[in-house]
Amino acid sequence: MSGILLQASAVVLALPLLGLIALRKPLTTTGVLRSMLAVAVWIRVCLAVFVPTFQAPDEEAHFNVIRYIAEHHALPVQPAQLDFRIHDYEAYQPPLYYLLSSLPYALGRALLGDDVPKLVVLLRLVGIAWWWGTARVTLRLLERAQVTDTALRIGVMAVIGFVPTQVYTSAALTNDNAVVFFAVLSLYAAFSARGIRGAVVMGLSLGALLLSKLNGAGAFIGALTLYALQLLENERQRARAAVQLILAGVIALALLVPWLARNWAEYGSLLALDRGNPSAHWPLVSGSIKVARSLAGGFWAVSGVESEIRQLPGVSFLLSCVVGAGFALAALKRDETVRGLSRSPTRNLTLACAVSLCFTVASAFSFGLRSGMPHGRLLFGALLPIALVYAVGMRQLGARIGATEGTLILPLAGYTAAFVVITLGAMGAPVLGVVATLGMAAVWLVTGRPGTADVRTRR
Repeated sequence: MSGILLQASAVVLALPLLGLIALRKPLTTTGVLRSMLAVAVWIRVCLAVFVPTFQAPDEEAHFNVIRYIAEHHALPVQPAQLDFRIHDYEAYQPPLYYLLSSLPYALGRALLGDDVPKLVVLLRLVGIAWWWGTARVTLRLLERAQVTDTALRIGVMAVIGFVPTQVYTSAALTNDNAVVFFAVLSLYAAFSARGIRGAVVMGLSLGALLLSKLNGAGAFIGALTLYALQLLENERQRARAAVQLILAGVIALALLVPWLARNWAEYGSLLALDRGNPSAHWPLVSGSIKVARSLAGGFWAVSGVESEIRQLPGVSFLLSCVVGAGFALAALKRDETVRGLSRSPTRNLTLACAVSLCFTVASAFSFGLRSGMPHGRLLFGALLPIALVYAVGMRQLGARIGATEGTLILPLAGYTAAFVVITLGAMGAPVLGVVATLGMAAVWLVTGRPGTADVRTRR
């Protein structure tokens, strides 16, 4: 099937899906969130099972690291010269994701033998468990931060559940799943930490975040900012607050030291970035334009073994513009939604998300210029801050046209539906793409329960 025909078919298929979802009302907030989570799990399981082996970005390289750890009980060493034919270029990465994944790999190998396709599917399902943890912790964090605006909560969960690239990645074998989870967990720990015990939990969360993937540095700074703000509000004694903050930092550093020391011994540098990444040094002006386009497009909807299947060109840019316009209107208008985000205790989360987003975008931009690989996945450490921006922007636009929370859900749900059809169609399985997409509507209708209260935007 040609690319144009495939994309047209995807759009045509997505339209009735959106209609079915939109007709399923009235629902309680709980019912909407339950249906969203169920549909998100369904579509991820379909991708985990239907996408051919090693057809996700760098999936074979990640698998090789996991297999090496499980079989040799040691971390692999990154060669100085990369050989892309044998996919040996992920060994320099922080080790936590691979260490944790080696356990289900070992169990799967004991049960399934050396059947690589089945082992890959097993590890993909583990990746979905990472995502499920992310979704549940996000909901707890929004409750703890007292984000009471129904539209904002649903908008945030729409991004967590339905951004196409993240859907594809969370159903694949990649350390991006770990960094997204620990980024959200660190924010939740920062909001919930109390006393010395809380400082220990905070330190463990921060250490795990940096041991998952280096693009979690922005999330690390954001979570540390949130923890400091919470300490200043909750601790009357500044000395006690300082002790807790230092303790959390020391614990995080203690988790990092063994890995950093190994890097220094093996590679002569702490982070070994030169081992796993090429150097491009793009020109500042033209390179910046290329990086910005790649980060934006790659964040919303890209799939394939080398990220070569770009979905519905132009939609990513349009969606970014719509969200940006809505966010700008919200900032200028400063309505009740914006005022709610600037009141305690939500204010601290808003500030931390802003810090995390700024540092993540800056580091991703810098890395893209230096390496020539500005993948949208570099922004996943700031998935929650981006989700908050999306929710604010789309909620503002929805309020302008008198729409309900469907304004927040339907664009990404339709985008994901088209994404799945295009992705599986390009991989030679268009029928499976149709089955998976129609299943989204079926799961929504089955899991949604009519309630007495319509889910309407709180104004």
